[in-house]
Order: sequence, then C-alpha cells, then structure tokens
Amino acid sequence: MESLQEKITLLKKVCEIYKQLSKLETLKPCNHVDNLFTELVHTCIPHSSINIATLPESIHEIRIKLIRLCGEAEGHLEAHFSTILGSFKNPLLHLTMFPYYSNYLKLNRLEYNILIQHYSTTQAPKRVAFVGSGPLPLTSIVLASYYLKETTFHNYDIDLLANSMASHLVASDDDLSKRMVFHTADIMDVTNELQNYDVIFLAALVGIDVDEKVKVIQHLAKYMAPGAILMLRSAHGARAFLYHVVDPQVLKGLDVLSIYHPDDDVINSIVISRKYGSPANTIDRNTIQKSPFANVKMAKNPPLNAICDRFATDFLARRHLCHQSNLQPAFATDMTFQPILGTQRFVSIFHTEFVNPFYDWICDRPSLRPICGCVFCNRKCGRLFCHLQSSSDRFLVANGSRICFRILRKRLLPF
Repeated sequence: MESLQEKITLLKKVCEIYKQLSKLETLKPCNHVDNLFTELVHTCIPHSSINIATLPESIHEIRIKLIRLCGEAEGHLEAHFSTILGSFKNPLLHLTMFPYYSNYLKLNRLEYNILIQHYSTTQAPKRVAFVGSGPLPLTSIVLASYYLKETTFHNYDIDLLANSMASHLVASDDDLSKRMVFHTADIMDVTNELQNYDVIFLAALVGIDVDEKVKVIQHLAKYMAPGAILMLRSAHGARAFLYHVVDPQVLKGLDVLSIYHPDDDVINSIVISRKYGSPANTIDRNTIQKSPFANVKMAKNPPLNAICDRFATDFLARRHLCHQSNLQPAFATDMTFQPILGTQRFVSIFHTEFVNPFYDWICDRPSLRPICGCVFCNRKCGRLFCHLQSSSDRFLVANGSRICFRILRKRLLPF
C-alpha cells in the first residue's frame, strides 16, 4: 500500500519536472528534453493509488498543463522520427529506431487481444478507422502488419503535413500502401462516413482537454454504426499526469465492455465499448413472429416470465440471431441449448445482444432486482453481468423459451 509520504514525494517530483519543462523554449527532441520526459515517465509508471479527482486545484492545474506539454512533445518526437524513417528506401524496416516502438508493440498486442474477445463475428473487421493518426501511425502499421492482415485502415488527422509524412512511410510497402488510407479532416466534420467502420480507434492525444475529448467521443458515438466498436486510450493512477482519463460515464450510447489498466511499461489504459443497436420499441413485430422462438410455450415461472416478456422484443428480433442460418443453434425438443459446432460464437452473440442489454434494462428498474435475484460479478473483461436465479439450471428468456445456462456459465462466468 502506497504511503502518504510516497504520494507527496511523487507529486513533488512531478511538479518539479513540470517546472523545468515549462521554462523550455521548445520541446523538440534533444538530450535535455528527452531526459526530462524520460524522468517523468519513470516517475509516473509505477503503480500508484493516487486519485486525480481528489487532488488540490493547484496540482490539478499543473496536471492539465503537463498533459498539454506531453502532447506537444510527443507530436514533435513523432514528426522527428517520421522524417528520419522517411529518408530510408524502406522506412518500415527501421521502425525500431523509434524509442517507444516496443511500447507500441505491447500496447497494440493488448488492444488486439481485447478487441477479438469482444468482436461479435468470426471474421476480422474489414474496415478500421484511427482518429488522430499523426505523422507516425504506428498503431495502424503494427495492427495491419501483424494482426489484421486483410483489414483496410483509414487514418484521420487534421494536419495535412502529418498525413503526407505518414503516407510516405508506407508507400514503399506493396501491401500496406493498398490498405492504408489517409484522410485530412477535422473528425468533428466527418459524419456519415463513420458508419462504414467496424472498429474506430481514438488516439490518446486527440482533445486538448477533457471537454474537447468528450465532444469527440460523443460525436463518434452519434455517427458510428450500431454494433461498431470504439477503442479508447485512457490513463490510471499517476499515469494520469501523462494522458487524460476517460470517464466511462461520458460514453453515452455506448456499452462499456472492458477497461484494462496495464501494470507494466505500457502507459495507456484501454477502454473498449460498443455502440448500442436499435431500441426495442422500433423493432418490427413481423420479425418476432418469424423468429425460431415465436411458438415456444410459456414456462411455469410467473415472476421471471413476466419480466422476460417485457424484454422479449429486443432479444427475439435480433436479425443476425434469428435470420442468419450459420448462427442459428440446434435445439432439442425441450429447447435445451446444445454444444454443437458454432456454439461459442452463438454464446458470444447471445451475451452481447441479449444479456448486456438485459443487464442495463434491469439496472434502470431497481425494483425488479429482488424479483430477479440479480448477481453482479466482475469478469476479466470488466463487464457486469446479470444472472437470473431460476429454480433450475436454465436461464428463462423471452416467451418462456429455455436456454441451458450451463454452457454460458462455463464459458463466460467465473462461478
């Protein structure tokens, strides 16, 4: 446990480094600037229980100014190394020259692993957008080179020169030059195009302050496609002196799937969320009547059936669950879920498309919790899960149809 004296020492160290940085005429790379920022990073990386919300106003103001200095310095650093790399015939063969390249490799591996845990389909995303890609778009390059090898990456930056430098880095690569697209635009002016992306990454440096970052996030949430994934970078503990913290409460219209705080030299926390689908009250009743559950008989459990009936529309009308033949599970005569080929994918979709919305629906109706006997538990993905305690090992859903909960327990829950 971090002592009060250790916290005070950390804060004094951070303030002292800020004082030195704020006096510099330029933050462009040089030995003195590099040493100060290295010292700052090493000061902030160790685990700390500091809560930035409780910091004195004077420290809070220093933190905001320090984040701006970090952003400016990082921009200079990326431009500097993009210029150096661009001088080579094959720039991508020399990426290890960038001092934080190994950090990007670790961060991108984490982001990819978290993404595939929550991406609903068996296929990799076809189109990914990265907002705030800058002159050295390492995330897009790493993901495209090692993980998403058939995905097209659309990189957005407001700076024309940054995009020109970035596109030059991949121009000599036959593969990436075809799958990396660069757009010069203020993302706040990009609207309908955002619906074309399966996944959107938002760079940590987008947004000069928290309010501006929130506006960008809400803009993306408004125009991105329902079901699309939004990947955000945040910070935790003393690392919040380096980057802004993304409060999950500001993610309106988004279902927060996971928040991961690294405990190694990867500085950024990772927040993954999914845009909600269509509201239940807009679903066509004909879709429900055509669903494989339409004629299921009511099970004898009035409290649960009454609740599930009220939520049935949102579940039964899920198009990819009811209409795509490759997703329809096999059912025995008693509608017990069978462990057949494709089960894992169905379970993932069942959890994403029914359980998460049901949890939110229950949370909005506290009076129903005693009836349902809800159990809230943190999984590794950080998502809270609502488990209805029924008299048997079956999870009663919709019109009383019964889906065996045993497989869901085994694959999704820690109990």
